[in-house]
Amino acid sequence: SIIPSEKFLSLNITIKNYISDVYTQLIGNYNTENIVAAATIGNYFNIEPKQIKLAIEEYVPQNNRSQFIKTKCNNIILDAYNANPTSVNAAINNFISLTLENKILVLGDMLELGNSSRSEHIKILEHIMKYKFNKIILVGSIYSSINNFPDILKFANVNELMKWLLNNKITNTNILIKGSRGIYLEQIVNYL
Repeated sequence: SIIPSEKFLSLNITIKNYISDVYTQLIGNYNTENIVAAATIGNYFNIEPKQIKLAIEEYVPQNNRSQFIKTKCNNIILDAYNANPTSVNAAINNFISLTLENKILVLGDMLELGNSSRSEHIKILEHIMKYKFNKIILVGSIYSSINNFPDILKFANVNELMKWLLNNKITNTNILIKGSRGIYLEQIVNYL
């Protein structure tokens, strides 16, 4: 079962007769299935439950997936390895659920969606417009081509956003960065 937590995913798990709270270093309740899968595989291979717990707690993501990065100026949730409508909504909904001040969304295009690409991007925008964010920044040719949402900052590519960030310093902010790997959003972390 999920233990309510402000930042990282925490779970209460039972493996054989061993019951324990597990405090991960992963962002987002949507990672629950990943933790359960890891514990199940460890159990299958007769790894001691305490070792399974320790391995899960010590895992620190470093691959642009569910990473928490604290810079000198901001707190960043970096999830820029892949993006599709389901994963983007999960990341946004998790970010919304966090009781943090000063929230900024940075969303990159969801690539490889075929004919439904534009409509899926519009659905994401309609969803986020229901909530209050300090700023919404969109990156990519698909998001940039949608003109229905005038109060959003749009950049055709990550290089344009990096130039903007040089002149528009963001500080004391909690930032969700979510997009497809091909948008290269991880490059902006050094500017935040």
